[in-house]
Amino acid sequence: MGLNGTFQTMPLTDLLQWLGSAHKTGTLAVRGARHTKRIYLKEGRIISSASDDPTEQLGQFLLSHGRITEEDLKKGLEAQARTHVLLGKILLMVGTLKEEELRRLLIMKAEETIFSLFLWTDAHFDFVEGELPKELFVPISLDVQDVLLKGLTVVDELRHIRSRLGSGRTVLRRTSTALPDGFPADRSAAKAVLDLLDGRRSIADVCLALHASEFTVSKLLFHFFEKGFIEIRQRATAESGDGGSADRPFLSADLLIMKGKERLEGRDYQAAMDLLQQAVAAVPRDMDLKRMYDQACSGFREEAYRVHLPPGRVPALVRPMHELMTEKLTPEEGFLISRINGSWDLKSIIDISPLGEVEALRILMSLKDRRLIELR
Repeated sequence: MGLNGTFQTMPLTDLLQWLGSAHKTGTLAVRGARHTKRIYLKEGRIISSASDDPTEQLGQFLLSHGRITEEDLKKGLEAQARTHVLLGKILLMVGTLKEEELRRLLIMKAEETIFSLFLWTDAHFDFVEGELPKELFVPISLDVQDVLLKGLTVVDELRHIRSRLGSGRTVLRRTSTALPDGFPADRSAAKAVLDLLDGRRSIADVCLALHASEFTVSKLLFHFFEKGFIEIRQRATAESGDGGSADRPFLSADLLIMKGKERLEGRDYQAAMDLLQQAVAAVPRDMDLKRMYDQACSGFREEAYRVHLPPGRVPALVRPMHELMTEKLTPEEGFLISRINGSWDLKSIIDISPLGEVEALRILMSLKDRRLIELR
């Protein structure tokens, strides 16, 4: 038996409790304004999760927890492209990870994916009974009730932190308060976060630089804030989460679809993506619309690589880094610029970034048009 609806008609907590208590087996797909996440259950227990949010991919998760470097990820993705073997299996084969450690990390990754859903207020869901991936490389087994209890605690904590620190655009800086001897430890997450607080970077900048989730970074920052080690330099107001009403389009979905289809037929792929993305946010369960949006993205990728950003070309900064940092750069622009090292080609930089391929291409095209970078 299938089940579908919205979080307004059936909250996530009620939905997961029902799936667990009824010992259901199948796939729960949750579609928000920008991303789709999937939870796989077997006999009422969570055995895996998936997300099309680039920040929640396995490689990005391992980077954020310090288990691999960006160079490791680059090599792993190159091997994956050649062999079509899953990234996790490649990392096991080369000895970067052990199977038990990978299973532990996959549990943490699944929990973080599910916890983020608690912040979605206006999402659509579909549960397809009996449908599971053909192969789960390293399956896990989580009790739904345990995940719910932990998730509600995590989300309450994040909301409290946001009320104190503001949104991801808030800029923090170190104070003159001395750190205790030996704190933070070298190569720790705490040290990595503190080292990035230069009075210019926002919370979002820090998250991108470390490939880490908002909760992981914000929890550390709030601890430092309460201890007086850091202070707010520029506070930004809270932002709506994925799936919230703030992402609703101003124009009607029908008009957005009509205009988006016209742009797509005229091969104006960027305009088509913008219009159709807004339409998808309004009617996320329309699979024909989603396919049209994917077609626009595919057309844009092909054109971008063919005309504007050949993937094998190496980008270079037009001006020194310290001069570029005076420009008004978004966190995403700052991240991509910081990875331009004179040796990595465009495809490598896009692959290791926590941004979607289309988003990264659009940003790089903009940086090139603004003459902040050039190709060699």
